[in-house]
Amino acid sequence: MKKRYVIAFIITLGILWLTNSYWLILNSKHHPHFEFYIFTIILICGYLLSLKITEYLADFKTLKNQSRIEIIFLTIFFAMLFIPMSHIDRVTTRSRAENRNLAKYKTLLEKDYKINYNFGNDFNDWFNDRFCGRRTLITYFYKYKLVINKYLYIKDCVYIKSNNWILSKISDVEPKNINLNSKFGVYINNLEKFCNEHNIKLYVVVAPSRNSLYADKYLYIKRRPEDLIPADIDRTNILYPYKEMIKASKKDYIYFKTDHHFAGYGALMLTNLLINRVKKDFPQVKFVNKNDYTIIESNYVKSEFRRNYDEGVEITSYCPFLKRYAKRILDTNYRYYLHKNSSKLKQTVYHNTKKQGRDYEYPFGTDLKVVLIGSSINENINDFLPYQFKHLKYIRTNGPIGMPASEQFKILKYYKKEIIDYKPNIMILCITNNNINQINNTEFKDAF
Repeated sequence: MKKRYVIAFIITLGILWLTNSYWLILNSKHHPHFEFYIFTIILICGYLLSLKITEYLADFKTLKNQSRIEIIFLTIFFAMLFIPMSHIDRVTTRSRAENRNLAKYKTLLEKDYKINYNFGNDFNDWFNDRFCGRRTLITYFYKYKLVINKYLYIKDCVYIKSNNWILSKISDVEPKNINLNSKFGVYINNLEKFCNEHNIKLYVVVAPSRNSLYADKYLYIKRRPEDLIPADIDRTNILYPYKEMIKASKKDYIYFKTDHHFAGYGALMLTNLLINRVKKDFPQVKFVNKNDYTIIESNYVKSEFRRNYDEGVEITSYCPFLKRYAKRILDTNYRYYLHKNSSKLKQTVYHNTKKQGRDYEYPFGTDLKVVLIGSSINENINDFLPYQFKHLKYIRTNGPIGMPASEQFKILKYYKKEIIDYKPNIMILCITNNNINQINNTEFKDAF
């Protein structure tokens, strides 16, 4: 009998040690504070539970075989229920594999002591995102889907195994009815008015999005054809090279197979199409000379704001889980153009809550000041455009940390003074079809 109490005491110590590792008794890792009441409750309940367990074990020999099996089964079953509760992840805020934010913990009592009647669902969402072993489970879940399915769906994208394309499912719907009377048309008119007042020549470039150039790839996932019809832009002052690029896409990759940004060939083509338009007003501007570049073929994918060629392989940011299969998926070589005089290009990088972009200075470029504004589609264009002008200021609209989508294209609200002080000769707004949808959904009452 005494052995039973000793064993119960040892089990109780184990329970105390286990609960302490979850910061129930000492409620902080760096500044511990002893919780006496929680300690007392766990001590008493743990000891009573230990006595009950030892009681079952003491009578175990006298039970029949069937009863023993039931006890073993129930013990294992209820013990396994505690596994998901162990080591709850309270720190992680975002799942990289799923490319989404994890549910936040919401209390039963909200502000002003109001009851959160949705607490049960909120707690269920929080627990489902943070239970022990979830990361491993998600990994094996996607591995299983990758083996048995033709396509792998992860949040906003689809991976097609047969040809190693990664396509975005959501937001790649082409805007309709883009004309002088659309909200986008009014937006361009206001921007053009500002430029005229400050003796700046405005050029607007709408780059056909990847899904409009490779619409045939979407047949794999049964995308509605009408969503992929490119917009009819009836503005003479807007460069929209859909016909040129759809033809060129038969020769080489305009966009990466696994990313929604320009490949080197597409960026070079759009740059020269833009320069061809600029030369009508500034004939001294020169086209990109391929002889100034060293051309390298590689399966590397340059994506987003980081521009270092030798950083390594990139898979689309939509599908980070697939990075572990990069060697198999990245089966295509793209042309990269490395300027032979890149050491002469000076650049200042901005990456903070107020601004993301770069200031370029190149001594051998045309003596003009240019401000380039737009979304991340411009990143690979900057392999070419800064070498054509002595001064180029690049402002990325969707770059500042924490800036909501509703504010990203309020250019004059955030950068008006900077642009005026810079005194550019040329302003280039370079966006994609998808950005037009964003502009049309933005309230511009405080933007001009």
